[in-house]
Amino acid sequence: MDEVNAFWPYYLSHHRHRANRAMHDIADILVIGWFACGLATSRPPLVAVGVGLGYAIVFASHFLIEHNTPLTLGHPFLAGVSNWRMFALMVGGRLDREFERHRLVQYGDAPWGPAAIRSRVLRATKRVVGGR
Repeated sequence: MDEVNAFWPYYLSHHRHRANRAMHDIADILVIGWFACGLATSRPPLVAVGVGLGYAIVFASHFLIEHNTPLTLGHPFLAGVSNWRMFALMVGGRLDREFERHRLVQYGDAPWGPAAIRSRVLRATKRVVGGR
């Protein structure tokens, strides 16, 4: 576990752009969905399809948005564990705090994710409560 914890700040430094992380979240959700479908239908190839789609999305987001190489290519185990850690922190709304804790600057914006959704809900609530 020490190796994973030592790798974690390095992993985060390769995921500073919010849109890149949002694409990772979409990929993770797809992998979970295809995995569940594969289990539910007893068709293991569906799991492989989900993993393949997930990697395609993640690799594209690194090259097109983050402009770096996915760490999976050099550190497959550590990157895999770190990816699911990042996903869990995102779901729990604690990922921004991790970037602050490691003094890493974040870039860009993403139209989805917990912060964006929370912001839209708050704006909608103010309109309803405020009568606008």
